[in-house]
Amino acid sequence: MEELTFEELKEDRDSYTQLIQDVITFSERDLNDVETEEKFWPIELPSGKKYKEKAFLFEIVANGFTGIDVDKMDYFARDARSVGLPNSFDWRRFTQTAKIIKCEDGFHHICSRDKDALSLYELFHTRNVLYRSVYRHKTVVIVEDLMKKALKEANHVICADGYPLLECWKSVDAFLTLNGTIEDRIGSLSPPNEAKKCFSRITERQLPKFVGHTLKKHKKDEDHEFYCEKAIEYVSSKRQKIDKSFLGSKVKLKIVIVSKVPLN
Repeated sequence: MEELTFEELKEDRDSYTQLIQDVITFSERDLNDVETEEKFWPIELPSGKKYKEKAFLFEIVANGFTGIDVDKMDYFARDARSVGLPNSFDWRRFTQTAKIIKCEDGFHHICSRDKDALSLYELFHTRNVLYRSVYRHKTVVIVEDLMKKALKEANHVICADGYPLLECWKSVDAFLTLNGTIEDRIGSLSPPNEAKKCFSRITERQLPKFVGHTLKKHKKDEDHEFYCEKAIEYVSSKRQKIDKSFLGSKVKLKIVIVSKVPLN
């Protein structure tokens, strides 16, 4: 492998920057899209090779081919440890045994031996457990809704370097000021607004109550309205109040509608 000098890297900085961006966002691409075939794969690397000849590079961080990538290995291990769930996937074994092989589709892929299939299964099993038990847990979804609502309400109340809260991404300096102190800044607002009330409900565990969910085959507005009306009828029959601002939260994993009721 040829060594890359600092001078060469500096000369091709834009090309390497673009490569890094493409490696990180590759999983968002549609592999069957004409644009990917005609405009993405023919892009040349600084070495003169085309993206298609080095397709395995795009399987490292965000693998759009198989879904097996270091991003998942990293946050599954971290999150499973944080919440006390088992994670039996051995990423060290995977990195030691994986090989780059040219496959029938003409691409060079990161491949594993058949005897490692069970280990790879554990990766997706861990993903399933984390999504069911943590990421899409009903209480987590409710808290996320409250936090989103709080941030929207605080948008023009809290600014960073002249940018509203939800527009700080437009400036690197403004974005870097966003950290865990946002909640404290919202909590210190006087007089208190809706954003502060949302965070208070989270800390005091005054959370909306999970009513139920219904599976949807198609994402249609009329279906959404129908299910919302059914949820309102159900809650009314129980003589409970319903906060309509929480109606219709869509959980992407199962395409469901979740309706919630504030606790008394």
